[in-house]
Amino acid sequence: FGTDGLDVPGVTTLTGVEMGGWIQYSLSPTVSSWLAQHYYLHWRYSMDYDFLKKRAYPWIKDVAVFLEKITIKDEQGLRKLPISSSPEINDNDLSAWFFQNTNYDLALMKFNFSVAAELANELGLKTEAQNWQKILTEFDNYSFSKNDALQFAPQLPYNQSHRHFSNAMAIHPLGLIRWED
Repeated sequence: FGTDGLDVPGVTTLTGVEMGGWIQYSLSPTVSSWLAQHYYLHWRYSMDYDFLKKRAYPWIKDVAVFLEKITIKDEQGLRKLPISSSPEINDNDLSAWFFQNTNYDLALMKFNFSVAAELANELGLKTEAQNWQKILTEFDNYSFSKNDALQFAPQLPYNQSHRHFSNAMAIHPLGLIRWED
């Protein structure tokens, strides 16, 4: 993507070579955030401070740097990707791309900035934590239908069979929306 930070292909061999496939998931700019969740969960489970300092936070921070650089602010000052997608929605067609954040991309970006702030605080990096927290506040709300169902994107309701449930990433696996709260 020609910018600082970390972004890895979503479809790779065991040695890290990009394999291709539909670009919405194989080269998604937010897939590194989903991988960041694994680093975060390992840290939360182990509470291994050395792992946090040397592996988890560097990955999450570099993904945050990338997302900060690649997102743009709209006329309301809200951050968005130049184009956004949701895996397998509208197949491998031009209509698979949206000019507003999909709930999939939005959830992954919010998750990454949220845990970047949390882990920076854990490491005593207050200035970095404040920066990540500020960026987190610059994202819009999730897109819901009139019946409070998560949509794929602001202009695309959940209207088709879909094996990924990518529109609901904020609920599971990321745990950002908790209906019980």
